Amino acid sequence: MHILNSILDNVEQSEIIRNHKGDMLFFNKEAVDITRSLNPKPLQVGENILSYVSNERKDIVDEIYTTLQAKKESFKSWAEYVRLNGLTMHLELKYIPVLDSDENILYVSVLARDITSTKFFEKQIKAQATNIESLIQKANAVIVSTDSRGYITNWNDHCADVTGFKKNDVYAKKLVDVLLDESVRPAFNDLIDRVLNMESISNYETKIRTKKGRTLTFLLSATPQLTTTGKAIGITFVGQDITELIQYRKSLEEKIEERTAELR
Repeated sequence: MHILNSILDNVEQSEIIRNHKGDMLFFNKEAVDITRSLNPKPLQVGENILSYVSNERKDIVDEIYTTLQAKKESFKSWAEYVRLNGLTMHLELKYIPVLDSDENILYVSVLARDITSTKFFEKQIKAQATNIESLIQKANAVIVSTDSRGYITNWNDHCADVTGFKKNDVYAKKLVDVLLDESVRPAFNDLIDRVLNMESISNYETKIRTKKGRTLTFLLSATPQLTTTGKAIGITFVGQDITELIQYRKSLEEKIEERTAELR
């Protein structure tokens, strides 16, 4: 038993064993450390585990044990606590029932793991993802994403303004079907294949059609979306409407031809 206690004192998660009444029979060193940061009352064998639970969580813990009593299966939950120093602690809790021969609960092993650092990084990543998504939606450029089959998965606000197609108009539809005429689809499908084969494309000029039937000229860049293993699972297109620039260039070329003809 001494050897078992020594082993459990060196694992990186808290363990408390309680009987069917809720009285504690065993706790390891990690359980002492976690409880000490949350409650000034020291852990004691024979003390009811609910006496260490905050008033705000007692109803939740009661419900967990009621569920455990009814289902007699392991149960996992997550909890947020405020330490005595005012900082927040996040715990992952697992309740494991030990049954007798009549399927009654004899003991419950309560395992707790401090996941505060994981939660902190999750919040950072979520905040960054939210900021990036906001930048994409509000960017003064057309930004469209598709999956590997060409179906639209993202469509920013500027794209909706330029084309007239709202997000609900295009989601779960193929990009080529929404924006491209039949005449340019073969070349664009070839572009998609090249990007999915890990080629980044810049300054690709193509014609697109708006919801009202206008034809616009877009200058596109396309990059593959990759998994952590480096597999291409989609494409992000970034583009600008250069219709007016093309028209101005064409007008300028016509004027130059006229002046050249006059000089001749």
